[in-house]
Amino acid sequence: MSDEDFNAGNYVFKSNGSTGSVINMGRITAKEGGYVALLGNSVSNQGLIAATKGTIALASGNKITLNFNGDSLLNLTIDEGTLNSLVENKEAIYAEGGIYADGGRVILTAKAADDLLSSQVNNSGIIQARTIDDLKGNIQLYAYNGTANIDGTLDASAPTTGDGGFIETSGNKVNVANTAFITTKSAYGAYGTWLIDPESYIIGEGGDMTASYLSDALANTHMEISAISGSGSGEQTGSGHGLSHNGLGPNIYVNDAVSWSANTTLTLLADNSININAPITASGDTAILILNAGKDININNAVTLKGANATLVMAYGGDYHILTKASYSGTVIGADGYPVAKVDPHDPANGGDGIYGSVTFTNHDNKNGLTVNGQTYTLIHSMDQFDMLDGYNAATGTGTASDVNGYYALAQDLDASGVTYADALVKRFNGVFTGLGHEIQGLAINIPNNLYIPPLNQYFGGEAYGGLFGLVGLPDGSGLIRDIGLENANVNINGNSYGGTLIGVTFGDVKNVYATGSVQGDRFMGGLIGAVELPNALWGQFSKTNTSTISGSFADVTVTATGYSGGLVGIGKSLTIENSHTTGDMAGSGIQRGGLIGQANNIFIKNSYALGDIQGSEDTGGLVGHIGSTYAYNDNGSPLGSIENSFATGNVSGGGQTGGLVGTLTFPDERRSFTISNTYATGDVVSNGGSNVGGLIGNVDASNGSKGSITITDSYATGDVTMTGPADYNLGNGAGGLIGHTYLNVTISDSYATGNVTGTVGGSYVGGLIGDFSNVGTSSTAASSITNSHATGNVTGTMFVGGLVGSNYGHDSSIIDSYATGNVTGRGRPYDNAGTAGMVGGLVGSNGVGSVIDGSYATGNVYAEEGGAGGLVGINIGNVSNSYAAGIVSGGPDAAPGGLVGLAGGTIENSYYDSSKNSGLDWKGRENNENYPATVTNVQGLTNAQFADIQYYLNGTIDQVLAARQAVADAAAARATADAAARQAAEEAARTAEAVFESSATAQAGQTTGQALQRDANPSRQTGAATILAGKQQPPSLDDHIIFTGSDSYSAHIKSINVEGAEFELEDKDDKK
Repeated sequence: MSDEDFNAGNYVFKSNGSTGSVINMGRITAKEGGYVALLGNSVSNQGLIAATKGTIALASGNKITLNFNGDSLLNLTIDEGTLNSLVENKEAIYAEGGIYADGGRVILTAKAADDLLSSQVNNSGIIQARTIDDLKGNIQLYAYNGTANIDGTLDASAPTTGDGGFIETSGNKVNVANTAFITTKSAYGAYGTWLIDPESYIIGEGGDMTASYLSDALANTHMEISAISGSGSGEQTGSGHGLSHNGLGPNIYVNDAVSWSANTTLTLLADNSININAPITASGDTAILILNAGKDININNAVTLKGANATLVMAYGGDYHILTKASYSGTVIGADGYPVAKVDPHDPANGGDGIYGSVTFTNHDNKNGLTVNGQTYTLIHSMDQFDMLDGYNAATGTGTASDVNGYYALAQDLDASGVTYADALVKRFNGVFTGLGHEIQGLAINIPNNLYIPPLNQYFGGEAYGGLFGLVGLPDGSGLIRDIGLENANVNINGNSYGGTLIGVTFGDVKNVYATGSVQGDRFMGGLIGAVELPNALWGQFSKTNTSTISGSFADVTVTATGYSGGLVGIGKSLTIENSHTTGDMAGSGIQRGGLIGQANNIFIKNSYALGDIQGSEDTGGLVGHIGSTYAYNDNGSPLGSIENSFATGNVSGGGQTGGLVGTLTFPDERRSFTISNTYATGDVVSNGGSNVGGLIGNVDASNGSKGSITITDSYATGDVTMTGPADYNLGNGAGGLIGHTYLNVTISDSYATGNVTGTVGGSYVGGLIGDFSNVGTSSTAASSITNSHATGNVTGTMFVGGLVGSNYGHDSSIIDSYATGNVTGRGRPYDNAGTAGMVGGLVGSNGVGSVIDGSYATGNVYAEEGGAGGLVGINIGNVSNSYAAGIVSGGPDAAPGGLVGLAGGTIENSYYDSSKNSGLDWKGRENNENYPATVTNVQGLTNAQFADIQYYLNGTIDQVLAARQAVADAAAARATADAAARQAAEEAARTAEAVFESSATAQAGQTTGQALQRDANPSRQTGAATILAGKQQPPSLDDHIIFTGSDSYSAHIKSINVEGAEFELEDKDDKK
C-alpha cells in the first residue's frame, strides 16, 4: 500500500510484482465485530481464523481494495487479477481448525489476470458463519474467471435461533463434491439459501453436481442455481461470465432424477434455457420449484409436486415446451431437400422408451399450485370439475352455461370413459388452458339433432359447437389451448354444427395438442377443430394480425361429414398451420374435404403433412380441399397465403377439382400472391365424373388476381391420375400429373410428375404435367409460365392430349426448358374447317395463339386415332423454337401425323424430329387453315446418328461442330498416311539388313561350328573351360570337315563325343530329350 493511499484512507493493496503466498497454519482470532484479511497472489488457510460477528476475507489478486465502515470491513474488490490466482481453505492441521465467523461474513475470492479461467477457489475444510440472534451468517466463495471446487463444510445454519443464512459458491465453473456438507437449515425459523452461480450447469453423472447430492442437499437448504451472465451477489462486479465452459451458452440441464421431501425451494435460473431431461419430484407439502429462463423451459420428463400447497413457478422470455407425442408433429427436410415426417424416438413403436414430459399435481387439494409468467392457474383434477367449469353439466344437460375466463391447467391424466356427454364440456372459453402434457382418455360426445343453442351474440347462434370445448376465444384472437392429448375420443354431432374432438369453433391458438378417435357430423367437422374463423360481419373490423395459429399438433382421427371437413380442421379463415399432421382417413362424400383442412381462406401451411386416404366430391385434396380468399384485407401487397415444406401421401378420390395435395386454389376477387414450394403428393388421384384433377392440385385459378400471382416451385407428384367422364368431348376436362387446370397468372418451376395420366371416355385436356394451362386474356395480363419442369408418365386421353401439357393457351403462356418422356395416346377428333381437331402431342397437345414453347423436348411415342398428332405438338398456332421430338409418331386412317407437329401453324423455328424413327413422315402432318398460317425456319428431320448431336443443332453450332470434327478426322487421316509410309520404309530397310546379315552368317557358320566341336572333343576340357594341352600336338580343325549347304536353319543332336579313346556323355542316359 502506498503512503498516499494510506493517508487518504484508500486501502488499496498492490503486489508490485511479488509472487509470494500467504499461508496460515496457526491461530488468528479477531475481536468481536473485527476482521481478518489475508491478501496475496496465493492465499491458503490450513489453521484457524475466527472473527465472531465480523468479516474474514481471503483474496487473491494483483490489486485489491478493502472497503470499511469504521472498524468494520464491509467488502472488498479485486481491481486486478493475477496469474494462477488461488485461494483455499484446506482441512486444518489440527482438530479445531477452519474459518469461523458466526453472525458475520466469510469471503474467499480469487481473480485471474486473463480469460483462461485460471483462478481457483477451493474448500475442503470447515467454513462456518451461523446465525447469532438476528445476525444471519454469510459465506461467499467466488472464483472470477475460474473454478470453484466445493468440498468440506459450508455452514450458515441457525441451530438455536433465527433464520438460516446465505451461502454463495460462484465461478465460471462450480464443482460440488458428493462429500461436501452445505446447510442453511434453521431449527426454529426459515431456511436460508445456497446460491450456485456458474455459467451453464449440468446436474447428473459426469456433470457439475450429481442429482443424488442435490436431492440430499435440499433437505438442509433452499437452493438456487443461477446460470446468468455476469450474475453473483458478491461485491466484485463485471465478472463477465459470457458463454459457458462447454460452449452451450448459459443453460441448465437436469440429466438425472432429483427428488426431495423437505419444504424447501429449488430455483433454476438461466439466461438461455432450462432443460428438464429427468424426473423432478417434490414431496413436501409446501415445496416449491421455480424455473426461470431468459428463453425457453424444456420439460422433457415428469415434474411432480405432491403437496397440497406445493408450487411450480415458471417464467420465461421465450416459451415453455412440454415434450409430448405432438412434439414430433410435422416435417423436417430430408437428405434430398424435400420434407419428410418427423420420427418420434420415444414412441415404443419406434423402439423408444415411452417417456414424455408432464407436470403433475397429485394432491386434489392443490387448486392453485401453478404460476406461469405471473399468472396463477386453476388446477383441474377430475372430469366432473372440468365439466362444471361453466356451470352447465354436459353429462346431464342441467345448469346454465356461462363464459369461462382466466387460466386453467390439467393437473393429471383423466379418464372420461363410461360417460357420454350431450354437449361440449365447456361451451364458451375465453382464456388459456394447458394440459401440462396430460391426456384425457375415452371422451364421448353425442349432440342430438334437436339441441337448441341459444345465440351467443349478434354474430353466432343456432349452431352446435361440439368438442371438449365448444367456442374458444373472442374475435380479436384471444384464447389458447395447449399441451393436451385426447386418446380414443369420439364425437358425433347431428344437425347444423361445428365439431372436432378438441374444439368446435376457435378464434385463438392451439399448440402441442393431439387426438385419436373419430368425428361424425353434417359439415364443418375436423379431427381436432371444426372451424377456425371469423364471422363475415367481423372481417372488416379486424386486421390480418389476428390470424390464428395451430402448431405442433396432430390428429389420428377418422372424419365422416357431408362437407367442409378436414383431418385436422374443417374450415379455417386467416389461419396458420405449422409443424402439424394427420394420419386418419376420410370416407364418404361431400364438398371441400382435405386431409389436413377442408376449406381454407387466407391460409399459411408450413412443415405439415397428411397420410390418410381422402374421399369426397367437389374440391377434394390430400392436404387441403379448397383454398380461397373470401374476405379482403387492406390492399397492401401482402401474401394471400402459402404452402411450404409439406406433403400428402394418401389416395384421393372425388368429383371436380380433386388433387393429391390441394383440390382447388382460387382467388375470387382482387388478391395478391400465393406460393406453393417444396411440396409433394404420392397418392393416386381419381376424379369420378368431374373436371380438373391433378396429382398435386386439381384446379388453380387466379383469374381475378391481376395484382399478384400463384407460384408453384420445387414440387412434384408421383401418383397415377385418372379422370372419368361421359362420352362427350366437352365434359371431363383437365387432368394432369401435377395440375389438372390453371387459369391466369400461374408460374410453375422446377417441378415434375411421374405418374401415368388417363382421361377416360370424354377425358380432354390431359397432360403428363398439366392438363389445361390457360392464360386467356390480353397481353397486359400477368404471364403464366412453366420452366425447368418435366413429366415421365404415359398419357392417355381424348382431345388436347400432351406428354407435358394438354393445352397451352393464351397470351404470354410459355413452356421453357421442360420435357416429357412418356408415351402419349389420344382418341382425337376429325379436323374441321375451323381449324380444330383432336390434338395429340408428345409435349403439348395444343399450343395456342400467343403461347410459347422454347428449349423443350419430348421423347415418347405419340398416337392419335384421328386428328393432328405431332412428336412435339399436336396443333400449333403459337410459337415453337429450339425444341425437338425423338419419339415415333403414328395415327389412325383419319389422323394427320407429323414428326414434329400434327397441324402446323404459327411460328416454328430451329426445331427437329427423328426422321429415322419416322420414315416417310414430314415434320408436319398438314397445314392448318388460312387463319393460322405457318412461318417456318430451320425445321428438319434428323437421323438417329444426327440426334446424338441434337444439342448442337439446337444451339446453332452444328456446322462448326461438324467442321471441327472433319478437321480432326482429316488430320488423323494425314497422320495415318504418314505413319503407313514410314512403316513401309522401315520394313524395306529391315529386309535389306536381314539379307546382308544372313549371307554373312552362312559363310561363317561352318567355321564357327567346327571350332566349337573341336574344343569339345579335347579330353582335358571336361568342364567346358578352353584349355590347350601344353607340349602336345593340336588336333586338326573340324571346320574344314563340316559343310553347310543352302538351308535357312541347321540343327544337330549330339549325345556324346569320343576323343582319343575318352568318351564324353553330353546327356544323362535316362534323358530322352
